Amino acid sequence: IMRDRRWILVAYCHRCRDVRTFSLHRISRAETTDKSFNPPHRSMDSFMANAFDGIQSTGKLHRIVLRVRKDAPPFVHQRQWSPHESRHLDRQGNRMIEFKTPALFAVEREVLAEGGKVELLKPSESRQRLRDAARAMALAHG
Repeated sequence: IMRDRRWILVAYCHRCRDVRTFSLHRISRAETTDKSFNPPHRSMDSFMANAFDGIQSTGKLHRIVLRVRKDAPPFVHQRQWSPHESRHLDRQGNRMIEFKTPALFAVEREVLAEGGKVELLKPSESRQRLRDAARAMALAHG
């Protein structure tokens, strides 16, 4: 599947014993096995119907708090980050967005893609990774 200009593989993970999404550019090795998978009736249909409502992943849920700067373009303000997000304006007119997701890497990637118009306030470990990425980018670009 092509999503957000990236190829995504939807497949059964034998290690996790579940249907998962995989970013093709992150797969470093694959092999053929004698294992097979017979999905329960309509399990892939059900997965695909819900796979891209927001950010798909599994694991511990993290509370995400984003601040969209008031001077951001309308399409940034209108962007949906999660189907279960809550939104409000702060006193300065910035849009505050909150939701929960297990996919911190995907949130961080999308915040970086917004080029400084979106600030990730929580969780703090993601803020630190974004700070490190921004420093590395600044050094790389002089």
